[in-house]
Amino acid sequence: MNRRDFVRFASGAAAMMLLGARKIPAQGRAGRPISIDVHTHWIPEPYRKVMTELASEPFDSNPLNFDLDKRCKWMDQHGVQMHLLTLSGRMPWQWVPPDVGATLARILNDAAIEAHTAYPDRFVAGIEMSIRDPQLALKELNRMAGKPAMRAVHLPNSFEGKDYLFEPAYAPLLARCEELGYPLLFHPLDGDVNYYSKARLGDPASLDANLINTLGFPFEHATTAAKFIITGTLDRYPKLEIVLPHSGGVFPYIAGRMHHEYAATAAAAN
Repeated sequence: MNRRDFVRFASGAAAMMLLGARKIPAQGRAGRPISIDVHTHWIPEPYRKVMTELASEPFDSNPLNFDLDKRCKWMDQHGVQMHLLTLSGRMPWQWVPPDVGATLARILNDAAIEAHTAYPDRFVAGIEMSIRDPQLALKELNRMAGKPAMRAVHLPNSFEGKDYLFEPAYAPLLARCEELGYPLLFHPLDGDVNYYSKARLGDPASLDANLINTLGFPFEHATTAAKFIITGTLDRYPKLEIVLPHSGGVFPYIAGRMHHEYAATAAAAN
């Protein structure tokens, strides 16, 4: 994938690629141009119930995260035609056992199918997977393959400081995503499990020190973009598509610097 393609995917212009060609009216009900948002989060009620039990405390109370009627009204007010639903940086895959994660993934994905069935023109989703175990992740991917609600695979960039996706154990998962034509839609994890943790960037609860979202997330995406190139992963999977929604991962702005560095290193080696 060349630099131009990365800019295209990273900038958020991948909406039509993710959602497929469809006829969309030029104006929303609020008089604003219609938009399709591929970076939205939700917490469906069955998942919220289980997470409340696991956390032993209420898990999210914002009705827009689980009341789809209210979300549709909000979308109409803001000129949004469609949401691609995924978890936020609070994904649980790094702290629940893989088998529990697999159960949670099934709950989430089944809820996404129900949401799409009830509102086929408003909601599609990214496939959630228990990513700590590549075999369980692949099993869930195959279970959801071809389901009408699903438009992408939703993945954390890293966990526990590891860019896990470039390990050999995940090669079958990448190959299957490429075969199915599902883009990889990335989102960093919140807090200390993030590659750029609060130990480096400050406590996210402090508004004047919350650099995890403003800097950490784009840095994570830039690291992911670069590693897809320098590891040869894009060469091994030439049809694999990548979506990096956080500020393009800042990668487009430093791609020239990276290219120059690698070209200079190659020239010096010869």
